[in-house]
Amino acid sequence: GPSHIEVLEEARSQLSAIGLSPSRDDDAEQRSDEEIQADNQRLLTPEVTDPESTLGTREYFNAILARELNERIDAGKKKSDATLGMILFEINQLDVLRSEHGKEGLAKIQGDVGRSLHALTRGTDAPAHFDDARFAVIVPKSTVTGLQQFAARLQASIAKFEHTIGGTTLGLSISVGGACLQSAAGRNDEERLLAETARQLECARTQAASSVSILPEPL
Repeated sequence: GPSHIEVLEEARSQLSAIGLSPSRDDDAEQRSDEEIQADNQRLLTPEVTDPESTLGTREYFNAILARELNERIDAGKKKSDATLGMILFEINQLDVLRSEHGKEGLAKIQGDVGRSLHALTRGTDAPAHFDDARFAVIVPKSTVTGLQQFAARLQASIAKFEHTIGGTTLGLSISVGGACLQSAAGRNDEERLLAETARQLECARTQAASSVSILPEPL
């Protein structure tokens, strides 16, 4: 399949096509939270919304990431204080849950996770559903401490959610990985952030269930 870079290039084309250029004038002021939220809402069309979780799809995530990284590339050091956070997490033992509760049960779990994310994220954040088990959140203007706090709230929310399927109440847990990017000098920083966040998720998965691994320093 296409690489992350190829997918992100396509996302930039989509942004331009709907009037949301991922690039900005170097002299432009940093966008307000209201502007970021409005852009997120414009991008979250039915075509890029997952029906089960009601979150954005991978295509939506790619478009938001392209926008955020391109702005940091254009702004350079003037925007170095606006770190960009990313969270990836997976539902633990989803194969077991799928085999026991089937497609309908899986859709219910994904919907519950989506509702938890909607409740926890800000309008400037971009939560997305990648595939059956994996979800992601782009967190503009985040810090390492902020990501750690968000991961803890996310785990607590999903653990307390009532996942009742066929009369059985399930206790779900997730593994969470995250990283922050301090500034962006080029488009390879997109790959760096994605790769490091995925690596942190793998570190969390190799630990005890419901673990969190956040890179302790920004990239």
